[in-house]
Amino acid sequence: MTTRTWLCTAVLAMALPASIVTTGCGDDTETTTGGGGEGGGGGGVGGDVTTGGAPPNFDTCDSAGAIDVDLNEEAVAEGSMAGSKDDYATFCADAETMPDLSYPDVVYKLHVGGACTATLNLDGDQGFDGVLSLRTVACETDEFCSNASATAAENIAVHLDEGDYSVIVSDAGTGTEAFTLTIGCATPACGDGVTNPFEECDDGNTADGDGCAADCLFEASDPSLDTCAGAAKTAGTVIGTGELVHIPGQAPERTTIGATESGESTCQTASVSPAPDHVYKVIPEANGTLIATLGLDFEGNPYCGTTEPTKLPYPAGCWDRAVHIREATCDVPEAEVACSDTTATWWATEAASAEVVAGTEYYVFVDGYNNDEFGQGLYVLQLELN
Repeated sequence: MTTRTWLCTAVLAMALPASIVTTGCGDDTETTTGGGGEGGGGGGVGGDVTTGGAPPNFDTCDSAGAIDVDLNEEAVAEGSMAGSKDDYATFCADAETMPDLSYPDVVYKLHVGGACTATLNLDGDQGFDGVLSLRTVACETDEFCSNASATAAENIAVHLDEGDYSVIVSDAGTGTEAFTLTIGCATPACGDGVTNPFEECDDGNTADGDGCAADCLFEASDPSLDTCAGAAKTAGTVIGTGELVHIPGQAPERTTIGATESGESTCQTASVSPAPDHVYKVIPEANGTLIATLGLDFEGNPYCGTTEPTKLPYPAGCWDRAVHIREATCDVPEAEVACSDTTATWWATEAASAEVVAGTEYYVFVDGYNNDEFGQGLYVLQLELN
């Protein structure tokens, strides 16, 4: 299970026309720098504090700063949290369920001039621990939220239609440091890492064979991997005491991208929607402990590394995984004998272990936390019998 909510994918490298608008703290005079390039560029201001102890500009949705971005343009807003209050709960940082947390925030009204792959990048000075929220329905309600790192930039990449949105910048750090918010709006394209309306998937490339085809449509998933009925018909993987088995046995890795959902575990109860999964029949030759591990490559190295990754795109094979085991009956949730979906470290390796009986069929689920870009991906399933 994850401790944050994202609906974002790889950050795009874009060279777009840009403009910068800044407002100094306590100074309502705007200074514009940089050129708009062909077609100009939208700009915005943030974190301005009025004199006389009054609430700062952009502190609420009713006094939000304006950012306009047209297709294939980029806008930059520079500001500070100084003087801002905590006006809005953010799901991934200071939600209503977190009464001890209170982070100041500033608000921007974003106008997008055309349907595009939008990228929102937030960075700041040392001491700035950014939280980024994009709201598409109402200013008071999170739609997309990024709080991936205590120090690095926060990023959201998502398809946006032409229209108006709210962007809330919060600071979980000192609450006084300067920040920079950069928003780009690029022409949607297969391979840009964002699933646009004309695509079923987009894994950031145009390669076949990885679950998402070169035309950004799902590739057909093998039913023997994708469903309980398919897995039950296979001979299964027989494993003996002391054996270490990798599935698949050699490169390339398999992927749950494009698969369907065959069952959740008891430790995935907080997921918003079920993730796609693969199912494997495993038959132990002896009594013992069956350990199913997810998150390591063929050499035993963790796909996400040993610490939480903070820069997008994440390494291939780094996603929010879950693994669970059922005994004898694949499609009955009550048959579960083990599950692993770590709450504190979404990126860490998952390992589920169960006491097993020789000759009994067990079903191992390669699963994810949620049905989004971070709940599916490349994998190697490692099985041990001790």
